[in-house]
Amino acid sequence: MNSPVSGEVVSGDRERWRGRSRSSRRTTPSRLRVIAGAAAVAVAVACLLAIFVTASRQSASQRARVTTGQDLIEAQTLYTSLADADSSAAGSSLAGPAGDAALDQRYRSDLAQASSSLAHLAQGPAGSDEAAAVEALTTYLPVYSGVVETARVDNRQGELVGAAYLGEANTLMRDRLLPAADLVYQGTRVRLDDAYATATRAPLVILTVTVFLVALGLLVVLLWWLGSRFRRIVNVPIAVAMVLVAVAGAWTAVALSVQGNDIARARRQGSDPISSFTQARILGQQLRGDDELTLVSRDTVASYQQDYATADLQLRSLLDSSRAGGSPDAPLQAASAVFTTAQTLHAQIRNDVASGQPTQAIAKDTGPAADDAPAVADHFDTILSAGVESTRARFDDLSAAALDDLRWLIAGVAVLGVAAVTLVIVGTRRRLAEYR
Repeated sequence: MNSPVSGEVVSGDRERWRGRSRSSRRTTPSRLRVIAGAAAVAVAVACLLAIFVTASRQSASQRARVTTGQDLIEAQTLYTSLADADSSAAGSSLAGPAGDAALDQRYRSDLAQASSSLAHLAQGPAGSDEAAAVEALTTYLPVYSGVVETARVDNRQGELVGAAYLGEANTLMRDRLLPAADLVYQGTRVRLDDAYATATRAPLVILTVTVFLVALGLLVVLLWWLGSRFRRIVNVPIAVAMVLVAVAGAWTAVALSVQGNDIARARRQGSDPISSFTQARILGQQLRGDDELTLVSRDTVASYQQDYATADLQLRSLLDSSRAGGSPDAPLQAASAVFTTAQTLHAQIRNDVASGQPTQAIAKDTGPAADDAPAVADHFDTILSAGVESTRARFDDLSAAALDDLRWLIAGVAVLGVAAVTLVIVGTRRRLAEYR
């Protein structure tokens, strides 16, 4: 026979068990909602971050390829065309009062090319230093061509003042036009670097992948909690959501990584070599112009050879630094051999002038032979110009590949994210229905 005390203990145990059961039934739906809600929010945030980062990188890659990449080519074309026009004008003057028809045509072609590039660059960002430089070029280019035409007229008439006008035109070119063109070129480089930085920025990618991992972890916790609480082996909708989130995260990480590598290659094998080729072309044309203007002025302007010495050191350093480079620098290595020939020819011309043989010096500087200065300078410039074109094609291919890497990522992540959130809701709603 049970004692009254034992009956009271059993009754108390039953009440406590019923209380815990009621408490469990109240807290289980709340915990389920919290875990499921956190998982769904994490999935949504991860997918939104992936979409934002992808859109930002797509925009930057497109800007680098189509807008800024084209501006870089036009800016270097503008500078080299102006420098070559100045050299052609001086070379034509050296040919005598009648000038040189081929150099005259080259001069006019250079001016036409510079004007075309200037028209393209005039559509650039308003209110910037580049816009001010473009405006200065637009103002001074007609003035320069007018002074050169005055020099031509005086030369045809045998007037010695033609050399003075040509010197004035060269001063305008070096003090106004080329510095403005260089400012445009450097500004374009800055915008291109900004596009590269945005297209390869790592912190947001790391954050996105981290949030994907957090979302995946919350889904694992949710799946485990449902299995342990409801004695189910697996919750199929939650399991499928885990797979979708894993696929979205892996796709995002791989696509952004490959895209970043392609953009880095586009820079390393594309725009950076273009800058080196362009700088070498500019320095080569400056050396050519300094020698021609020295002869035109009959060695009365010491600054021409001083400028030659400075440019010579810069070009020598640029070409020497390319000898350890890979295939993108091959044109610079080829140009280095031609530059050695040009240096030898320059020394011969200066020796002729120093020994009182200016006619022989002018013949070497303007002659039609393959070992005369015009042919050597053209060979040097042709090698580098071909390098610019081949590298530009490589830049286009790599930047296009970077865009292709992200082609379907936004749509894919959006679909996977919506599907995963929906499955989380479906998977938890079934369990919550058991408490109604």
